[in-house]
Amino acid sequence: MKNEKIPFKTVIVTPVFRLSYPNVWAPKFNQLAKRDQYDIQMLFDKKTDREALKPMLDLMQQLIVHKWGTKPPAFLSPFKDGDTMKNSAGQLLKDKNPAFEGKIILSSWSKLPPGVMDPTGKNPITQHDEIYGGCYARAQLNGYAYEKGQNKGVLFGLLHLQKIKDGDAFGNRTRPEEAFVVVGGADSLAEQTAINDGLFN
Repeated sequence: MKNEKIPFKTVIVTPVFRLSYPNVWAPKFNQLAKRDQYDIQMLFDKKTDREALKPMLDLMQQLIVHKWGTKPPAFLSPFKDGDTMKNSAGQLLKDKNPAFEGKIILSSWSKLPPGVMDPTGKNPITQHDEIYGGCYARAQLNGYAYEKGQNKGVLFGLLHLQKIKDGDAFGNRTRPEEAFVVVGGADSLAEQTAINDGLFN
C-alpha cells in the first residue's frame, strides 16, 4: 500500500447531470455505514455522457495506479449501471425509479454540509425547494482510493453542488409555482358555486 502524498489533483468538477435523491440540507443517518451524512445521486446519460466523464475515469485510473499499481481483483467502481442496479432485496432499482434506466449512476456523500450554489456559481441557494430530484446540476468532488477489509475501490466525496437549471421533477412532485391554477373572477366563482351545489344538494 502506498501512503505517500498524492502527486496529482484529486478534486474535480463533474459534467452536468440529473440530480436524484438530494440530501444536502441536513444530515441523515446511513444505517449501513452507521454514520450521519449528506449525499446525492448523479444520473449521467449513457448515450451522451461517456466522453464527458472521461476526466473522472482518468482520475479513477490515476488513483488505482497510485494506491495499488494495477486494478485489484473485485475492484469496486463508483460508477453503477442504472439498468442493472438492484436493491438489497434483489429488485431492479429502475423498476421503482424509471429515471435510472439508460443512466450511469454515481453516488457521493460527505460528513460536512456541501455548499449549494446557483447557476452563476456565485450565490448560495438557501431555499430548499430549489434543489430536488430531477433538476440539473453539477458537483465538485474529491476522488480517493479506499481499502476496507476485502473491499477495494474508488469513491468521489461530495464537496459542493451547483444547480444548473430546472427539470421535470421525479415522482409526483411538482414545482410550487405549478401547483395551483390562477384564481379568476366571476367565471371561476360561478364554477365553484356549481361545484358546491353538486356537493351539498
